Amino acid sequence: MLCGQEVNVKCTVSSEATLDHTCSLKYAKDLHQHASPPWREDDKDGHYKFEVGEDLTSRYKIHGKMGEGTFGQVLECWDREREEMVAIKIIRGIKKYREAAMIEIDMLQQLGKHDKNGSLCVQIRNWFDYRNHICIVFEKLGPSLYDFLRKNNYRSFPIDLVRKFARQLLECVACG
Repeated sequence: MLCGQEVNVKCTVSSEATLDHTCSLKYAKDLHQHASPPWREDDKDGHYKFEVGEDLTSRYKIHGKMGEGTFGQVLECWDREREEMVAIKIIRGIKKYREAAMIEIDMLQQLGKHDKNGSLCVQIRNWFDYRNHICIVFEKLGPSLYDFLRKNNYRSFPIDLVRKFARQLLECVACG
C-alpha cells in the first residue's frame, strides 16, 4: 500500500494470458472485493461520510463509529493485514485541521521512538491521506475519559485514579 495516495488499479486478463503475468485473476478479484466505496461529498463540516461495513481502503473495513470531536471522527476498523481491530481518526477535510494532523503525526512518531516498549503513549500504527482526509491509525484502546465520565453520570473520579492518570501523563511527557 502506498502511503498518502489512493491507487485505482484495473486489471484485465485476455484469453492469451500466461502464468508469467504479474496480475492474477485472484488478485483482481481481491481488489474488486475490497474496493473503495463510492465517492461521497463530505458533510457540511468537512467530515468524511461513511457506511458501516464498507471498506475505508482495501486494508481497513469499517465496523462502527467510536466518537467525534473538533478535528474529526474516530472509526473502529478491522485491519486485514495485522488481523486486529484498530481505531482510525479521520481528520476533517479542511486545511487547518489537515495541517494540525500532520503535526500530531510527527509528535506521535517522535514519542514512539522514545517509548521503546510501547507502554507509555498511545501507539500510532500508520497514517495515510484518503480522499482529502488525513487518517491516523492507532492501536484500539478502551473508551475515552469523556465517554467513561458520561457512562458514570459525570461523577468525579476517585483521587487514587486521578493520581494514576497524572502519573501516566507525566511519564509520557517525560519520555519525549
